[in-house]
Amino acid sequence: MLFRQIICTALCAVSLFSFSIGGSAQGYTQTPVTVSKDKVRGSDGKIYYSHTVQERQTLFSISKAYGVGIDEICAANPDMKLKEEGTKKGAIIFIPVKENAPAAGNENPAGSNVAVKPAEDEETARPAADKTGIATSTVPAVKEKKPTQQDYTVHTVKWFEDIEDIADEYSVSVEDIMKFNGLKTKKLKKRQKIRIPSGPVSGPAEDIAVEKPEETKVPETDRKPEGNENEDNVTFNRKSKVNALLMLPLGASAKPNENSMDFYSGALIAIENLKKEGIDIDLSVYDVASGLPITEERLASSDFTIGPVGRDQMGKVLEMAPESTGVISPLDPRTADLVGGHSDMIQAPACTAEQYRDLLKWIEEERRSGDKVFVLSEKGVAPSSGMTLMNGLLQESGLNYSQYSYAILQGREAVNSLGGLMTRTGVNRIVINSESEAFVNDAVRNLATLIFRKFDIVLYSPSKIRSFDTIDTENLHSLKTRVSSTYFVDYNSRDVSDFLLKYRALYRTEPTQFAFHGYDLTYYFMKHKSYYGKNWMNCLDSDISTNLLQTDFRLVRNADGGFTNRGIRGIVYATD
Repeated sequence: MLFRQIICTALCAVSLFSFSIGGSAQGYTQTPVTVSKDKVRGSDGKIYYSHTVQERQTLFSISKAYGVGIDEICAANPDMKLKEEGTKKGAIIFIPVKENAPAAGNENPAGSNVAVKPAEDEETARPAADKTGIATSTVPAVKEKKPTQQDYTVHTVKWFEDIEDIADEYSVSVEDIMKFNGLKTKKLKKRQKIRIPSGPVSGPAEDIAVEKPEETKVPETDRKPEGNENEDNVTFNRKSKVNALLMLPLGASAKPNENSMDFYSGALIAIENLKKEGIDIDLSVYDVASGLPITEERLASSDFTIGPVGRDQMGKVLEMAPESTGVISPLDPRTADLVGGHSDMIQAPACTAEQYRDLLKWIEEERRSGDKVFVLSEKGVAPSSGMTLMNGLLQESGLNYSQYSYAILQGREAVNSLGGLMTRTGVNRIVINSESEAFVNDAVRNLATLIFRKFDIVLYSPSKIRSFDTIDTENLHSLKTRVSSTYFVDYNSRDVSDFLLKYRALYRTEPTQFAFHGYDLTYYFMKHKSYYGKNWMNCLDSDISTNLLQTDFRLVRNADGGFTNRGIRGIVYATD
């Protein structure tokens, strides 16, 4: 079943609840905790389990499964406020590895007795099998001379790391790492073991023990494996520096562009929050209202650029940007056609087609035997581009539906005629395929009258219906309307409340949709870069806790180019 975040809008208040389509009511049960097989080395040199929180797993059940106290888990994750906020599905938390820790892979319900065995030390553990399917061979380490008495930590090079990343992680110089390991070049191999000195290195390099790296046949791609597999026990470097550009038509030299200024205002709050998490950010802002004052050299020196907005400027930046620099289209859905052929372009706004696809999947998920599906349209009106798109997707979907068209002036006649086609034993699932506010308003009003004739009706609509001011919201509730939307803000969310307080205090006004989007986009991509280093674009499908306010990112790489966003929020207008 397609995962969907459902946000239910009540008549008097907005409330958020978990919704399982077509499912029966069930009691609350905790999900058994499976001890992770993935281990990471923290910046403190200690070994931790990397545990991905599943639905209905609590801090208490996790602590019992791993045999670790709650206080210890909280101390290992100081930036996550676990005691105050609890665990969230999809969040990655670190669990200290202790003696007599449970065996990896054991499933243990909360409160059960856990079978334990001594944990393997990372340095003596058998190397993980290569999950790429490519054969590897290992050359034993060669000890040329006895090492110095200086303390050190053995670090296994991860698939996304270079020597600069490792030096930053351990707060040592690249030169000391090279000298301590007798390295002739900065280039490292995946799974190579290197020694990290505890301090400045003294003494000649020839007096240092040298370990030869594993001879590994490197795969053609370094893409992270799908699922929860973690090939190299990835260490999340939460303090990795982010170097980014922001290009917006601010119009600072003339009349400011309000939408761009709102976006920028939201982005600044995201940066403030990220810095509180210990992330070092270097952001350069360019006003591109009057042109594109950017050079290839400046693009090459950045991790990614957010913007520009317009299609023409986006095309020029894509021509200049090297492959190592991500180019994120922040606002304009019309830039989606540029993704093909540009492997490092990211289309952040989900296009209209994704809304429609999600809507049709939603119907298919909820549909039961005996239900009927109707598509309503206005008679005698040339189809718009959106209507044409919906018609094409309907045909592709294979959905069994009936079409019904009527002129907006037909009134009661249309109601009676449509009622004669509907079922009284099942649910009538309705799509209004029109971009005309007048017709959509009339259709909603007519469908609402059929509710009083004891027809069970559910209305499905793209997000544009929420922008029509003339539609009676009470009718949307009575029709149990489902809306597939790119953006939705749940004002009951704690994260939204925190953002509102900061925004109002700083700017003395209410945030717009653009301010929320500026926050979400900036926070999401900067946090990914901070966690995954130089290969962050290969990890855009990874699930990290980002606490976004109005946007969902489900980024999928196209076969012929970059990434498109298929993240859609489902809105339900609930009845009393």
